[in-house]
Amino acid sequence: MAVSRAGHPRGSLSVQRSVIAPGAGLALAQVTGHRDEPAHVHAVAHLGLFLGGHYEERHGRAPGPRAPLSVSFHAPGERHGGRYGDAPARFLLVEMSPAWALSQGLSLERWEPVAVERTRALPRLLSRMGRELMLSDSVSPLALHALLLEAMVEVSRAQRPRRGAPPVWWVRARAQVEACYREPLSVSAVAAAVGVSPSELAGGFRRWCGVGMGAYVRRLRVEFAARALVEGDASLTDIALDAGFCDHSHLTRAFKALMGRTPSAYRAERRLA
Repeated sequence: MAVSRAGHPRGSLSVQRSVIAPGAGLALAQVTGHRDEPAHVHAVAHLGLFLGGHYEERHGRAPGPRAPLSVSFHAPGERHGGRYGDAPARFLLVEMSPAWALSQGLSLERWEPVAVERTRALPRLLSRMGRELMLSDSVSPLALHALLLEAMVEVSRAQRPRRGAPPVWWVRARAQVEACYREPLSVSAVAAAVGVSPSELAGGFRRWCGVGMGAYVRRLRVEFAARALVEGDASLTDIALDAGFCDHSHLTRAFKALMGRTPSAYRAERRLA
C-alpha cells in the first residue's frame, strides 16, 4: 500500500491504494480544497462510499451533492465528474474490471446503478473494507477479498431479475471474444463460430453487455494496456501492438476516451501511487 499526492491549481489529492486481486483494487482518497473534476469515464467499474466533506456530482445521471455514507456506482464507460468544495472530501473506492468479476462468477453488466446504490448492506461492508485497508496486517488481503465478494453478492441479489437468461451461443461468443480480443476479430467470424447470424450476435452483445461488440473489445484492450503500463516498462508502441491496437496513436485515443487521461499520464500517476 502506498500514498500519493498530486498538486492541482485549486486543490490537492492524496490516495492510499491496495490491490485485492488482479483486476480489483481498493483506494482511500481525499481531496482538499476547491477542485473541478471534468467529465470522464473509466474502463473499470467504480463502487464508492462517500465518507464526508463536500462533493457535488455535476456530470452524469445523478447530479447533486453527496451525503455522508452514500454509495455511488459508475459502470465501465459511464460519464461522470463534479466539484469539490471547502471541506476535504473523503472517498472509499473499489475498482473492478468486468473480466475479474466474471472470474468470480458475477456479471457487472447486469448491475443497475440505482439498485446498486440502494443496496442496504453496502455502507456497512464498504466501511469494513476501509478499516481493513487502514489495519493492513497479514490477514487483510484475505479479509478484503472476502468482503468485496460479500458486497458483490449483496448487490447481485438486489438487482431486478431480467426476463430469461443469455442463450448458450451468446455465452460461447463472449468467451471467444474474451479469449481472442487482442487478435483481429469480426462479427461475421464470431457469429459463424457459434452458429448465429451477425445481426443476432450484435443484438446479443447490445442486450447482455449494454454495448456493441466493438466497444466491448476496445474496453478489453484498454484494460490490458492499463495493466501493462503499471506492471512493466514496455514502450507505449509495444503495449499498443500487444493489446491489439494498430499503433500508439490508436491506443492513446481509445485509452483517453475510456480512462480520461493518456497512457503516459496514467502510468505516471499509478507509479506515484
